[in-house]
Amino acid sequence: MPCNEHGWRVAPAPDGRGMPDPPAPRPRHRSRGLVWFVALLLVLNFGSVLLVQPGTQPRVRVPFSPYFVSAVQAGRVASIASTGDTIQGTFKVAVRYPAQNPQAPLTTLFTTEVPTFWNDNELTALLQAHKVQ
Repeated sequence: MPCNEHGWRVAPAPDGRGMPDPPAPRPRHRSRGLVWFVALLLVLNFGSVLLVQPGTQPRVRVPFSPYFVSAVQAGRVASIASTGDTIQGTFKVAVRYPAQNPQAPLTTLFTTEVPTFWNDNELTALLQAHKVQ
């Protein structure tokens, strides 16, 4: 005979009174939905990375002067973004740098460093004059 919480031995009545409550039904297992949700987030994250990254083009390091300055003056630079003295940008057409190296990959992406002695106002005026974004 089973004991209750007070230690008494209680037998259920023939009509079912005194029977212990049936165990609560287990909640539906939600891990499958969670796995699908996490998988969807990973796919969206991976897809956004592919959209943001411009393929497999390498970013080449070019000298500021004369290469970058002459490229701006010739209208070959489409856009730039700068952080401190570092400029990263995009050429309007793919270039090979160094141009004499046939193994150098074609790319539109470049980076350069502005010399500390260079006048920032002069650089800004040059970029604006040649409509570099």
